[in-house]
Amino acid sequence: MPANSIILTVYGILLIGGGIMGFLKAKSQMSLIMGILSGVIVLYGVSLIGNNPALGYKIIGITALLLIVVFLKRYLKTKKVMPAVPLMVLSVIAGIISILQII
Repeated sequence: MPANSIILTVYGILLIGGGIMGFLKAKSQMSLIMGILSGVIVLYGVSLIGNNPALGYKIIGITALLLIVVFLKRYLKTKKVMPAVPLMVLSVIAGIISILQII
């Protein structure tokens, strides 16, 4: 498995884990739903990289860009670094990896 796929797989798993942690700590059903949904979408994109890399990276890139907006809004609203800033940084990395593979 190429390094990009490993990094993006870990990113997808962290999104799922973050959604579960948000639910366990804050009882946020929205965190649970969106964390699992976004993580599964990223993992689906990773699964496409072998056969259709352009589509896989587009799916991951779009998801990452949307999550950057979500986590930035959350940080600006709460001023809490955790979990918004680390997940935003991971989303920026995933977005950059994806964009570099598409162009």
